[in-house]
Amino acid sequence: MTRVYTLYRVSSAGQVDHDDIPMQRIACQEFAKTQPDWEIIKEFYEKGVSGYKVSADDRDAIIQIKNDAAARKFDVLLVFMFDRLGRKDNETPFVVKYLSSQGIRVISVKEGEQRFETPVDDLLNYIRFWQASGESAKTSMRVRTRQQQITLEGHYRGGLVPFGFDAVDLGRVNKKNKPVRDLRINPEEAAIKAKIYHMIVDEGYGSHRIANWLNDHGIKTKRGTTLWRDTTVRAMIGNPIDRGQLHMGDTLSEPIEELRIIDDYHFYKAVELIHSRSNEKREQVGLPLRTDAGGLLTGFIYCAACGQRLCINHCRTGKRGPENRVYQWDVYRCYRKVNSKNSCSGQTTYRADQVEKAVVEVVREFFSRVKRLPEGKQLEAAMGREKAVHQKALKDAQVVVEKTSKAVTALEEGKR
Repeated sequence: MTRVYTLYRVSSAGQVDHDDIPMQRIACQEFAKTQPDWEIIKEFYEKGVSGYKVSADDRDAIIQIKNDAAARKFDVLLVFMFDRLGRKDNETPFVVKYLSSQGIRVISVKEGEQRFETPVDDLLNYIRFWQASGESAKTSMRVRTRQQQITLEGHYRGGLVPFGFDAVDLGRVNKKNKPVRDLRINPEEAAIKAKIYHMIVDEGYGSHRIANWLNDHGIKTKRGTTLWRDTTVRAMIGNPIDRGQLHMGDTLSEPIEELRIIDDYHFYKAVELIHSRSNEKREQVGLPLRTDAGGLLTGFIYCAACGQRLCINHCRTGKRGPENRVYQWDVYRCYRKVNSKNSCSGQTTYRADQVEKAVVEVVREFFSRVKRLPEGKQLEAAMGREKAVHQKALKDAQVVVEKTSKAVTALEEGKR
């Protein structure tokens, strides 16, 4: 008995849906029936696997076939056409050569058996996959170019529908005269998405806090779940479609106002802020501080040891006994100390009431001293500070003028 393995592969989901694999399978089975003593003992299916883009080292079927060939578990590998093994000219010919070196006959229903009896056979083997690779490259280029053209024309190419939109049939058809969908705004989702942009820009919300807000309000994702994550929010913000532009990589259509959800200012500002929320960049980009967490000094108090902004936390404990007392208090906590003890040498927490009391006393003392000063001296001090600011600005401007004048003089002398 001749033990036969078969391999069926299609590159896209569309080919799966159009019965390409059943066609390959039927052809291979009919061919096997014409061969004496052949028995198909195993069939491999690769659905949506590109033989041009995906390496053989990343294809489970090819890996298993090579391992079984080394173990002499089969005698013939049968495919509909050789390009089902792959289309990489720098790889697939050597896969075929390896199988042959293990005593495996590699046969195509349409192209016959690939032998390696003479140097010409090696050359033909390479030429076959070199041609297949070239055809794949041309096909890939044509498909990409056409997809870019569709994007520039302002049409939806398919794929996952972004939050805030629906894909609907508006009567447009493709080259095969089959209906295709276009994007239209989903009013309810679009309103939520616009609110998210405003929350980021105007209220200082971050992706984690927005995800919590969406979950708390029971708002569903585009996949129909009610579980939002901060990574989902960050991935959603900044999609050009939110300002009415369809895109494919760097290819952008002209803005389509019917698809616009948010104005340009909030769009670009939100993108800047959502990706710049580290403490080092927070002040640089003017990110609003969150000061509604309950502590008097929330957003304004820092760890003296590491410089990390302190956050407010609520603590609670109890003591068993006749009265079952419960003790509650607030603390300011160093986030860096809690998560990485070696990076901060200061305390982990500070009693909020003690810290706030000390700060309030200092502030009251300051205003008390201000009130004791005569009004004239207060105005004189204010004017002095204002004068110092203007004097520094004047000095800086004079330095710039002097440098510019020297540069202009040098250029004029160079022309002479």
